[in-house]
Amino acid sequence: MGAKIEGAGTKTININGVSQLHAVNYPIIPDRIEAGTFLVAGAITRSEITIGPVIPEHLRAVIFKLEAIGAKIIREDSDRLRIVPAYQHAATNIETQPYPGFPTDMQPQFMALLA
Repeated sequence: MGAKIEGAGTKTININGVSQLHAVNYPIIPDRIEAGTFLVAGAITRSEITIGPVIPEHLRAVIFKLEAIGAKIIREDSDRLRIVPAYQHAATNIETQPYPGFPTDMQPQFMALLA
């Protein structure tokens, strides 16, 4: 890495550069908006779609709304989800909130789905 950081938990954090950089492997978490968009695409087209890798816990609010309109979300394994869409969608209310609530960036997809 490229810095020596001290002071976590205090009101002062010191960041100092280092003389030599070290490589690090840092995994990027899956994008919940992208995953949610593919789930909605399955619902709109009435197609079963399996997506992964995802972190299902990050998608709780989206999954809840998809289930509220009649879709079934099946956890295939720890990082894969499958949507079994409903033939007819039930009405539901959408209210966006900060994470872990329903994401603002998923509202347009749901409006298209429920139109």
